[in-house]
Amino acid sequence: MTTESTPSTKTATNDTKSTEAAAVLGLAAADLARILEQTAPHRGDHEYWPRLAVTRLDADDRHLHAMATDRFTIAVARATTTTVTKGRPWAASVNADDAGLLAVWARGRGYDEPVRLVLDGQSLQASTLTSRLTVPVSTGDYVVQWRPFLRQHLEQPLAPMDLTGLDTQYLRRWEQADTRLAYSQAGPEQPLIVSGENFIGMQMPVRRGDGQTRATLAADWTAGPGDETESGAAATLPLPDPDKTVTQMTRDLLKRVLLSTQDLIAAPPGDHRATAVHASAAAYAWIGHRALQTLAETDPRLADRLVVDLHQELDAGDYSETAFDEASQAGHDPMAWIDAHHARRAQAEQPAGEPAAQTK
Repeated sequence: MTTESTPSTKTATNDTKSTEAAAVLGLAAADLARILEQTAPHRGDHEYWPRLAVTRLDADDRHLHAMATDRFTIAVARATTTTVTKGRPWAASVNADDAGLLAVWARGRGYDEPVRLVLDGQSLQASTLTSRLTVPVSTGDYVVQWRPFLRQHLEQPLAPMDLTGLDTQYLRRWEQADTRLAYSQAGPEQPLIVSGENFIGMQMPVRRGDGQTRATLAADWTAGPGDETESGAAATLPLPDPDKTVTQMTRDLLKRVLLSTQDLIAAPPGDHRATAVHASAAAYAWIGHRALQTLAETDPRLADRLVVDLHQELDAGDYSETAFDEASQAGHDPMAWIDAHHARRAQAEQPAGEPAAQTK
């Protein structure tokens, strides 16, 4: 039975397999949620493979790993941990429902809020300063020893490969891992290796019986009138602009925060206008960075589309007119904002001793 409550000071009891208590670990709540979410799509179906319908948690002296597989794909994600209390490394299996509940609980904590994990017999307790969740686990041997399995395939020598086959119903599982992943395959009969930051997985290939090769595909698909290129000319395909990505925009926004802060520090004493300009530039660049960073973490594809749209709007140069229209549509009075701004500037530029103009 899964329970949620406020934290207590109860200590972990020894595991039934060892006289040494399991290590008590600490990690960020967002990292715990991430590794559970990244591996969830790869769990087995309880109806057909009940022993695989779990997430396997595996703790060593540096990382907490989450692993799931249904034999067609396997995924392992890891998060860096700290050791709260020294003890033996441990591993435990959490069923699908409880693993999902644990992920939701962790996602509901603060992003960097520390979580304390305690393996206590046949239960796993996750706690913060304000909340605690306990889920049942199984600490018995698991059907898949994932480390030697991964090593076996990662150390396979590369073989000549023309075409390979994959079952497309499993491709969507990798969306949870990251937006950009690396792929490799030692040969057409070997699994596809999928890797990213703190993530690795495999997808089993399917055997193809159509006899197609790259050469037969080229002959079948590229021979046609009007498709010839000039002799020696290379066919080109437009690729995404590397300067118009979420990573690049967040980098530029962070750079603007730092440079505007340096300009603020170097502003002449008493130059209130320069101080305000540099402070505003730094503050709004930071707001933009944090908003884009959060969107990229919650919906990476939407963040990618947003960056493309923003670059198009900036290149068009009419975003100030768009801002005026959107302010009016939202029920504001943008002209009043502009008039008040000009009035404040005129008053600031008024020589000392001269009467200030009356403004509304």
